[in-house]
Amino acid sequence: MHYKLRLNRTASGAGFFACLPSENCDFGDLLEYLKACPLDDFMHKHLLNAVLQFDKKQFSALFLTARADGDRALLALLYEACLISDDFSFLRKEFKEMNPKQLSRFTPMLDIRSEQTDDPEMATLLADYRAMAIFVQFQDMSPAFGVPCYHG
Repeated sequence: MHYKLRLNRTASGAGFFACLPSENCDFGDLLEYLKACPLDDFMHKHLLNAVLQFDKKQFSALFLTARADGDRALLALLYEACLISDDFSFLRKEFKEMNPKQLSRFTPMLDIRSEQTDDPEMATLLADYRAMAIFVQFQDMSPAFGVPCYHG
């Protein structure tokens, strides 16, 4: 898959860019690519933004299809959408029954792993943020060679 850096949106005079697929593919084709390459960060973020635009009926239908097919890459994507958007929180308990820790292997994002933390302080902090409609997204800031770096 080839990507192009494109202007995603503007707000307050600032432009926000994203790496988007350079080819015009339909949603189904992009999902097939994600199944083949579940750790493709750019595709994952692109599809996550796409499913966050779905209404509850579309989202639920996609969830039922993914669950019936056992599509772990798509289930991981949908679970992350449930974690970061209150619009889809009604499905969180469905994911809890599926062993969500297993889904974390099918995503480059850190949301599922952070949700499954054994650290009670972190779990409380994340729950408090969600209660205030603040949906935290984690991002790995490590460079390609693996040495942690700090952004601050």
